[in-house]
Amino acid sequence: MIKKFINDERGNLTLEAAIIMPMFLLFVVFMAMIIRISIADMALKKAVNETAEIYATHAYPVAMVTGAIEKKTDELIKEYTGDATNLDEINQFLNFIFEETGISPTNMIYDAAEGPTGNLIIDSFNASHDDALFEADAMDVKITDRPSLSGSGENAYIGIEASYKLRIVAPFIDKEITLKHKGYERLWTGA
Repeated sequence: MIKKFINDERGNLTLEAAIIMPMFLLFVVFMAMIIRISIADMALKKAVNETAEIYATHAYPVAMVTGAIEKKTDELIKEYTGDATNLDEINQFLNFIFEETGISPTNMIYDAAEGPTGNLIIDSFNASHDDALFEADAMDVKITDRPSLSGSGENAYIGIEASYKLRIVAPFIDKEITLKHKGYERLWTGA
C-alpha cells in the first residue's frame, strides 16, 4: 500500500503550484508597487520642473511691467512734489519702516504665491496619470529659492520643492514613503 502511495503522481502539479504560486503573486505585487512608486516619482519630477520653468519664463514680462510702473510712479511723485522727492527716497523710507516693524512685503508676496504654485504642481501631477491611485492632498509645495525680479546676480534663480507622501500597501507591508523633488531654474529676463 505504501509503494502504491509513493508511486502515485496524481496531485503533483497542485503541490508544486501551492509552493510556487504565493511566491509568484508576491513578486507581482511588489513589482506593481515599484512601478507605482516610479510613476509617482516621474510625475512629481515633471510637475516641479514644468512649474519652475513657467515661473522662469514669465519673469521677464513681469520685470518689464514692474519697470514701467516704477518709471511712471517716479514721474508722478516728482510731478506732485515738485522734484522735492523721488521713488528711490520713498523706497528707502518704506524699507526703513519695514525693517523697524519686522514686516517683509517680499516674504508676504512669496508666501501668498505658494498656494498657486502648489495648485500648478498638483494640476500637472494629476495630468501625468489617468488613475485614482494618487491623492493630491498628500503633496506639500514650497518655494525654496526666491529670486529678485531683476533676474541678475546670485538672486536670479527660483527653486521649488515638492514632496509627495505615497502609501505603500502590500502583503506584510503598510508603510508611507516620501518622494521629494526640487526644480531649479534661472529666470529668463532677456539680455
